[in-house]
Amino acid sequence: IALDISRSMLAKDLSPNRLEFIKLKIRNLLHKLDFERVGFILFSGSAFLQCPLTVDHAAFLMFLDQVDVETIASGSTSIGSALSKAIEVFAKSERKNKLVLLCTDGEDFSVNLQRIKTKAEQDQIRLFALGVGTADGAPVPIVDVKGNIVGHEVDDKGSIVLSKLNEALLRDISKD
Repeated sequence: IALDISRSMLAKDLSPNRLEFIKLKIRNLLHKLDFERVGFILFSGSAFLQCPLTVDHAAFLMFLDQVDVETIASGSTSIGSALSKAIEVFAKSERKNKLVLLCTDGEDFSVNLQRIKTKAEQDQIRLFALGVGTADGAPVPIVDVKGNIVGHEVDDKGSIVLSKLNEALLRDISKD
C-alpha cells in the first residue's frame, strides 16, 4: 500500500480529513481481505518504505496508526517516487502476485511518471488507485506545530488553493 501523506491530505472534504479517512479504509480493507503479506510505502515529494512486506498485520496497523503529514516534510507530491519505491521493493521479492494500492488525491508533481508506470508494468506489478477526496475539493490547511489550523494555502494572487481529486490521473495509472 502506497499512502500519500502530502499536506493536501489534510483537506477536509472527507471527514475528519483525507488522511484519517483513508487510514480507516486501509484498516477496514486489511480486516476484510486475506492478505498473505502487506507492506507500506509513505510518500509526498519523496517516498520511503515504512513497513516492509510482512504477514504481521498487527505490526502493519501499528505503523499505520503513527502516520501523519509530518512524517515526510515536503510541500509537493510525487506519485512517481511511490511507484519507484514499490518497484524497488518488489525487485527483492520472488512473489508471483505483485499488487500496489495507491491511496492519494491524485495531485502529482512527478517527473517521468509515465516511464515509471511502464517500468512497473514490465515488472508485472499491478497498479490500483484509491482516490481520496472529492471533485469539488477543499482548501489545504496550514497547521502549526501543535496541529492547530492557522490558515489555508494561498496562490500567488492570495486566493485560497483548493485541492481536488484528480480522477483522470488515477484512472490512467491503474488501467492496463
